[in-house]
Amino acid sequence: MENSLIYRNLESVKKRIKESAERANRSSKEVKLVSVTKTQSVEKIEEIFRAGSLIIGENRVQEARDKRFTMKPDITN
Repeated sequence: MENSLIYRNLESVKKRIKESAERANRSSKEVKLVSVTKTQSVEKIEEIFRAGSLIIGENRVQEARDKRFTMKPDITN
């Protein structure tokens, strides 16, 4: 997993959030990272979940619903 592009990008974003929060004298725990998955496949979204991003944003409710029902039920376990 650590070798995947999604995992590396997510870790990079988390690092930048932490650094920015520290510069602002805030906790990075106050920041919510939302991964936007517009036009992404269910497989990519599952990879995002496995990489540790559990808050997902989708452009259209219908797409979010359809993708959620297609995803594996135990993806966050």
